[in-house]
Amino acid sequence: MNANYFDAQSSIIQPANIRIDADQIKITTSQFNKFFSKKTTRVAEPYLNAALILQFDDGSHCEIHAPVDQQAALTQIAYQASLVEHWQRNWGIALFAIAVVLALFYGSYRYGGPILAKQIVPMIPQQADDFLGTEVESMLDADYFTESDIKAEQAAQITKVFEAIKPNATRIPLRLELRKSEKIGANALALPNGSIYLTDAMVQHMPKQNSQATSQRNSPLNSPLNLPLTSAGEMQLAGVLAHEIAHIELRHSMHNITETSLMTVLLGATIGDFSNILSVAAGGLLNARYSQEKESEADEYAIRLLQSRGISPAHLADLFESLDQDTSTDKSTKKKRQSSWLEDQINDYLSSHPMTEKRIERFRQAAK
Repeated sequence: MNANYFDAQSSIIQPANIRIDADQIKITTSQFNKFFSKKTTRVAEPYLNAALILQFDDGSHCEIHAPVDQQAALTQIAYQASLVEHWQRNWGIALFAIAVVLALFYGSYRYGGPILAKQIVPMIPQQADDFLGTEVESMLDADYFTESDIKAEQAAQITKVFEAIKPNATRIPLRLELRKSEKIGANALALPNGSIYLTDAMVQHMPKQNSQATSQRNSPLNSPLNLPLTSAGEMQLAGVLAHEIAHIELRHSMHNITETSLMTVLLGATIGDFSNILSVAAGGLLNARYSQEKESEADEYAIRLLQSRGISPAHLADLFESLDQDTSTDKSTKKKRQSSWLEDQINDYLSSHPMTEKRIERFRQAAK
């Protein structure tokens, strides 16, 4: 039989002729003859339309490509398919095995990942969070943010609200940054190094004072007269900032990175050569779900922090309703392809935030 021989010393292909006798296998090339025991020769699991590989005890191997020669070699060696190979040819068993593996992966990430992350994250020094936050800041300032258009007096009011809503003792120093962004619109985000970014568009959604206002508004944060935000606007801002403070205090960024990394390592070790794509994709997909859970944790933290300052969580619900209404109005003015029910479910699952309706209901219930 014709084959390609590899001597385990280099990647050079050596055309060879194979002869299988009763007790031995003879390899003949243009340069040498080699003999191997048939008993110690291992046959790699055969695959359809792939070379049949014979592995020898010195680490070398040969590849047989012709289907006729492959069958002859298997017959001469008396190859017996393993139980697993028989299972793989049974669609029912194969699908069951896939379901079990996926369930194990999900269980590992759903329960094992968070449990391990809680043990691992405290051992990760804050310097790692600082480095990550600084790198993200550079990217945001380069590609997403421009200088804020908020005036000095309004910025001073926003800073006062930020200082008033901060916990009495924070895990790390917190810093508020105001930025304008056309790409992310009305938003706020927290970075693991303690930076909190608030966009102009988010501030624009909050109620403003009438320029002719003459009386002090009743606010638990005691805002000065005639500043751009009303008392309700201040309390909506306090809710947003409390939510972002929660992400930093609870170290959510590092927890998400750790959980995703654990899943990536697990998939990489299991899938092997296919892991470059699949492990990253699966890790990203499952991490979206955990981002929802982290958002819910941050909401609960914000509710407690607001209530400790005498602020009703209903103000945060009002802001979400305003944002949701604005988003719905914006979508209605654009021509978009009608999405299917399945697409809506996928988009809901992949969203980094829980559904707005659910969050609004949570804030309303807390306000009661």
